[in-house]
Amino acid sequence: MSLKKIYKVFLTDHSGHAGTFFVIAAGSISLMLANLIFARVLPAHDFGQLSLFFTIISFVTTFGLLGMDQSLIRAIISKEHRSDVPLGLIGFFGIWIVSTAVIITAVTSFFYRFAGTGLILTLFAICFSIATTVFLSSILRARFRFFRSQVMLQGWKILIFSCSLMFYFKILTLDLKSVVLVLLICCLAPLSSFIRSGIKPERGIPYAPILKRVLSEGFMFAGLVITVGFMNTLDRLAIPKIMGYDMLADYTVFWTIICGPFILLQTGIGFVLLPWFRKKHIDENISEFTMKMKRYIPIALFFVLLMCVFLYFFSSWFVATVYPNKYYISQPVKVFLVLLGVLRLYYAFISAMLGAVASFKDLVIANAAAVLSVLVFFIVLFVFGGNVGLFGIVFALCSAWLARNISYTAVVSRSIK
Repeated sequence: MSLKKIYKVFLTDHSGHAGTFFVIAAGSISLMLANLIFARVLPAHDFGQLSLFFTIISFVTTFGLLGMDQSLIRAIISKEHRSDVPLGLIGFFGIWIVSTAVIITAVTSFFYRFAGTGLILTLFAICFSIATTVFLSSILRARFRFFRSQVMLQGWKILIFSCSLMFYFKILTLDLKSVVLVLLICCLAPLSSFIRSGIKPERGIPYAPILKRVLSEGFMFAGLVITVGFMNTLDRLAIPKIMGYDMLADYTVFWTIICGPFILLQTGIGFVLLPWFRKKHIDENISEFTMKMKRYIPIALFFVLLMCVFLYFFSSWFVATVYPNKYYISQPVKVFLVLLGVLRLYYAFISAMLGAVASFKDLVIANAAAVLSVLVFFIVLFVFGGNVGLFGIVFALCSAWLARNISYTAVVSRSIK
């Protein structure tokens, strides 16, 4: 793939907005930097609690609509009048979102023993606003307004980074309650982007046929979406329950520095490679194309190895310099964090291949394997038993990602033969 083609693919999308990819990248980088700033200004225990809030937001983003956002896009695009969004459809999803926010708030509040009505209500409002953002951004994507949809999805990350600077320079009063309240405002603010989009619900349009399609197709993706939500957050959900918020703070700092760059690359690969692979699959023999790609494997492996070595040593130096005597994890945990980053990077590549070449039957097999890979995490934790610690949790998560990658690779190999 030439540099000219890479430039063209990365900087354009179906709507012609060159900035879409950079909005996604800006959101990911902003959240990474916000984590590192809050880790500096907050006590370790408070930063651990804030990290859990960030994790819950990540979970709601993937879990909140159970895959209905994807089926909603397909259903609206297939309509005869694309400018119409039935009011009844919005009403149904409004009830859905409120119910989801109530359930997630109740479960997490009970599981992590959140104290105080104010904190619980704030968590509910955050869950509600994030789920609403996912829903409304899906409508924008169905209208081919990809740039605005990503501004909605990534907006809260950019805003919370800006606010973290205000906390750092003591422009805002620094305590956990103030930070959580500002986080809520940051989550609510991007909703204004939809209001300015000019899209309005239409009365008198039958919504039952659209809703039926949304639900029937959406539940097909529910299992996959749930596993994605769990795989992305299992470690940071398990650590505070098993080991406490201080350990989550330690883990989050190193996870951000080591895994963050891999996840940023994972986002870029997912954004670019799926449509590219799909085009190659349609335009030419995918087996021959795969053979051509093998010449780039040594270069890719060298780049990944260099990245692994750099992040391993850089993380230790950075934490010792910026957070002296505040955060620490063992060397084996750091090694497995590097491995986790590599596994997630490979997953982006192999899942893009899977989406491009797999048949419906192969996708069903892959989804079943995805569900089983989550079970691998809990099986490994069970094997560790009462001795499970931070190493056991990270080892279990790496095992789950490895199982998922192996199963996806087997399905892709079968599809391209």
